[in-house]
This record gives sequence, structure tokens and C-alpha cells, in this order.
Amino acid sequence: MTYRYTQNKKFLNKAVSMIDFIKKQPFWPEDDIPFWDMRDPRIPNAPRDASAAAITASACFELYEYTENEEYLSFANDIMTTLLSEKYVLNPQVAALFILDHSTGDWSKQMELDVPMGYADYYFLEALIRQGEVQ
Repeated sequence: MTYRYTQNKKFLNKAVSMIDFIKKQPFWPEDDIPFWDMRDPRIPNAPRDASAAAITASACFELYEYTENEEYLSFANDIMTTLLSEKYVLNPQVAALFILDHSTGDWSKQMELDVPMGYADYYFLEALIRQGEVQ
């Protein structure tokens, strides 16, 4: 977003390097929903973070608009496919005002562990809108 508002290429380059860093993580899960901490020694048994996935997908959709790099589009679509699955969309029978389940706030402080979160839903909805704009 910083690049969108400034048109300063250093911000675009930083965004590209950040997504490339994320995609190259040695323990990146096959379903593209990251662990709460990419370096958690408990991987693959560490908790997942749907909010981080939604943020990443949204960023990749916007980044695709500036770079036209199909890898970013594909990565974002793969994340969204998983987020839209029964595993991550909160069961509609649960009496809660959330969409996504399985986000992690701060595992190290034992806060917001494997729960729905407002900002996860915000970025998920933003990613859905951006996905529709680039498809």
C-alpha cells in the first residue's frame, strides 16, 4: 500500500522481497496457512495463523497488480482456496460474529491462541475483494 500511495520503487522492491522471503521459508506448509511463527521449533506441530495467511494473500493480490508476476497471483489464490475451506471458515452454527477460525495473536504470551479474530476477517474480506478485481 505504501507503494500505491508514494509510487516510490523502494517500497515496491521491499514488498517483493518480503513475499519472496515468505515463499522461501523452509517449513512453509503445503496448505499455505503459515505457522504462527515461521521459526517455531515445534513445527510441524506449531499452531497455524489464518490471519497471517489472509494478510499475505491480500498483499499478494495487490503486489500482482504492480508486478504482473503470476507467482504472486497463484500464491494468493492457493491461500484463499485453503482459507475458504471448512477447516478455516468458522462453522455457521457457532454463535460468533467472525468468519475465519484458527488465528494466533501472540503464542509467546499465551494470548489469542487458535481463535477467530476481527483483523483476520478484515484482511480475508479485503483479499476476497482484491481477488475479484484481478481475476
